[in-house]
Amino acid sequence: LEELMLGLRQKNGISWHLIEKKLSVDQQLFFKTKIAEFVALGYIIDDHSRFWLTSSGRAVENEIVVALLQ
Repeated sequence: LEELMLGLRQKNGISWHLIEKKLSVDQQLFFKTKIAEFVALGYIIDDHSRFWLTSSGRAVENEIVVALLQ
Protein backbone atom coordinates (compact mmCIF):
# COMPACT_ATOMS: atom_id res chain seq x y z
CA LEU A 1 0.00 0.00 0.00
CA GLU A 2 2.72 2.46 0.97
CA GLU A 3 4.73 1.63 -2.16
CA LEU A 4 1.65 2.22 -4.31
CA MET A 5 0.79 5.56 -2.70
CA LEU A 6 4.36 6.85 -2.89
CA GLY A 7 4.91 5.62 -6.43
CA LEU A 8 1.73 7.19 -7.77
CA ARG A 9 2.79 10.60 -6.46
CA GLN A 10 6.20 10.55 -8.11
CA LYS A 11 6.78 11.74 -11.66
CA ASN A 12 8.55 8.51 -12.53
CA GLY A 13 5.49 6.67 -11.18
CA ILE A 14 5.15 2.93 -10.83
CA SER A 15 6.70 0.49 -13.24
CA TRP A 16 4.38 -1.98 -14.98
CA HIS A 17 7.24 -4.46 -14.59
CA LEU A 18 6.89 -4.16 -10.81
CA ILE A 19 3.14 -4.78 -11.03
CA GLU A 20 3.70 -7.84 -13.23
CA LYS A 21 6.30 -9.14 -10.79
CA LYS A 22 4.19 -8.68 -7.64
CA LEU A 23 0.65 -9.55 -8.76
CA SER A 24 -1.02 -12.70 -10.04
CA VAL A 25 -2.31 -12.73 -13.62
CA ASP A 26 -5.90 -12.13 -12.42
CA GLN A 27 -4.79 -9.27 -10.18
CA GLN A 28 -2.82 -7.75 -13.06
CA LEU A 29 -5.89 -7.82 -15.30
CA PHE A 30 -8.00 -6.11 -12.63
CA PHE A 31 -5.27 -3.55 -11.99
CA LYS A 32 -4.77 -2.77 -15.70
CA THR A 33 -8.52 -2.35 -16.17
CA LYS A 34 -8.75 0.07 -13.25
CA ILE A 35 -5.71 2.05 -14.42
CA ALA A 36 -7.29 2.37 -17.89
CA GLU A 37 -10.48 3.72 -16.27
CA PHE A 38 -8.48 6.33 -14.35
CA VAL A 39 -6.53 7.26 -17.49
CA ALA A 40 -9.86 7.86 -19.28
CA LEU A 41 -10.96 10.09 -16.40
CA GLY A 42 -7.74 12.10 -16.61
CA TYR A 43 -6.47 10.99 -13.20
CA ILE A 44 -3.51 8.86 -14.31
CA ILE A 45 -0.94 9.05 -17.09
CA ASP A 46 0.20 5.67 -18.48
CA ASP A 47 3.12 5.62 -20.89
CA HIS A 48 2.91 1.78 -21.12
CA SER A 49 6.11 1.46 -19.13
CA ARG A 50 5.06 3.39 -16.02
CA PHE A 51 2.00 5.15 -14.66
CA TRP A 52 1.50 8.10 -12.27
CA LEU A 53 -1.11 10.53 -11.03
CA THR A 54 -2.02 13.72 -12.85
CA SER A 55 -2.65 16.88 -10.84
CA SER A 56 -6.39 16.03 -10.96
CA GLY A 57 -5.59 12.50 -9.80
CA ARG A 58 -3.68 13.77 -6.78
CA ALA A 59 -6.90 15.41 -5.57
CA VAL A 60 -8.60 11.98 -5.44
CA GLU A 61 -5.55 9.84 -4.65
CA ASN A 62 -7.09 8.06 -1.67
CA GLU A 63 -10.12 6.99 -3.71
CA ILE A 64 -7.85 5.72 -6.49
CA VAL A 65 -5.73 3.69 -4.09
CA VAL A 66 -8.83 2.17 -2.48
CA ALA A 67 -10.20 1.22 -5.91
CA LEU A 68 -6.90 -0.37 -6.91
CA LEU A 69 -6.69 -2.42 -3.73
CA GLN A 70 -10.19 -3.93 -3.88
